Amino acid sequence: MKTLSMIMILLTLGTTVAFAQKKSPPPAGDRNYLVSTYLWSPTLTFGKYIHPQGIFQLEAGGNIYRDANIESRFRINANYKHYFQNFWFGSEFFLKGGVEYMKMSYSANDYSSTQNKGLGFKGDNISTIFALGHEWRKRSWVLGVDWASVRIPLTWQISDERVSTGADWEIHQLHDEESIYLKNTRFEYFHLYIGYNF
Repeated sequence: MKTLSMIMILLTLGTTVAFAQKKSPPPAGDRNYLVSTYLWSPTLTFGKYIHPQGIFQLEAGGNIYRDANIESRFRINANYKHYFQNFWFGSEFFLKGGVEYMKMSYSANDYSSTQNKGLGFKGDNISTIFALGHEWRKRSWVLGVDWASVRIPLTWQISDERVSTGADWEIHQLHDEESIYLKNTRFEYFHLYIGYNF
């Protein structure tokens, strides 16, 4: 799976660079706006085309991480998406960059016979986001995918921590989870979305 992802990313990047210098027709024809949502995440995106190859977007929603330990998550971001050459049945590659605010609550409990573990935290962060993707258009409809994206935290804050025993290993594990979700650079792959131009 990782090998396939890397091959797709390299193909996407290579094609994007190859066509980046060619002029592209307007990605949405005479339409001015785009509304879209990710297919496995409660997220809504509203975009305004500011020139033929660019759209400014506001995105708000919930959890894009498929992790049962995340109790709640809210994120909002502002981003700019730049389209490259229009080819392959109305498809276009794009690069996207922006800033995102994210607030979340994490809880992991395991009261089995071998462990008595209950830990959690609440926190938020501000990150820069970058993505490389592809869109296909059919009349007013849009099907798109963020092939690869990266979130780079700029600042973060932990507002609440909870551990059941206070043991060193438990505190260490809690700090590891905080780093994974709030402090570390995070790479993500293959976020599919559908949208409508008007």
